[in-house]
Amino acid sequence: MIIDRFNQHGITVHIDDGCMNGGGDILPFLSSGGEGGTSTVPHQISEFYNNYFSDGRKGIFRYLIVAHTGGWAYNMDYSGQYDTMVVGQTQGFYIRQTDFALSPRVSQAVSIIHEMGHTFGFGYFHNGGVDNMSQEAFVKWYNYKSAMNYFWYRHRYFDYSDGSHGPNDVNDWEALRLYYFQSTFDDGELEGIDFDPTEPPHNRGERG
Repeated sequence: MIIDRFNQHGITVHIDDGCMNGGGDILPFLSSGGEGGTSTVPHQISEFYNNYFSDGRKGIFRYLIVAHTGGWAYNMDYSGQYDTMVVGQTQGFYIRQTDFALSPRVSQAVSIIHEMGHTFGFGYFHNGGVDNMSQEAFVKWYNYKSAMNYFWYRHRYFDYSDGSHGPNDVNDWEALRLYYFQSTFDDGELEGIDFDPTEPPHNRGERG
C-alpha cells in the first residue's frame, strides 16, 4: 500500500524488513510500565536505535519500530534528526486510535505514512492541522484532508493532501522534503521550535 501510494507521485519507497539483508531485526521485549510491550518511551527507542540500527544506514534509511502500541516520530539523542518512527501492531490499539478499525493492516499503513510525514517536515509550521487534537482544530482544519490531520487519520484516510480541498488546505505532496530526516538542530530544522500551544491554531489539548 505504501509503496504504491508513493509510486503514484514518482517516489520509490524501499522497505527493508529483512529482505535486503540489513533490516528486520527482532527487538527484545521491554515494558515501559504501561500497556504490555509498549516500547515507545524515548530512552528505550534510543537504546534500540543505537544498538540495532546499523550506523551504515543512518542518514539513508528511516528506522521503523513495530511495537505493541504507539505512534511516534522521534528525533534521536536530541540531534534534531527525525529518522526514527514507532507504530503499533495490535487491533485494540487501532480501534482506540481510529474508532472503528476493522483492519489493523490498513490502520497500520495509515499510521506509517503519518509518521513518515513528520520525517518529511510535516509539522506545525507546515500546516496548523498537523496533529490537531482539539474539537476547535478539527473544525478549523477540516479541509486539510491528509493522514497528518488527526480527524482524517481517525477515519483511516490513506494519503497526503493535494491542496485542492478549500481554505486551510495545503499541498503536502508539493511540500514533501525527502531529505528532512537528515537535517539536524544546527540546520534549524528541529520540529516545534518556538511553537506556542496556547496560541492558535490550538493543535494541542483534549480532543473534543
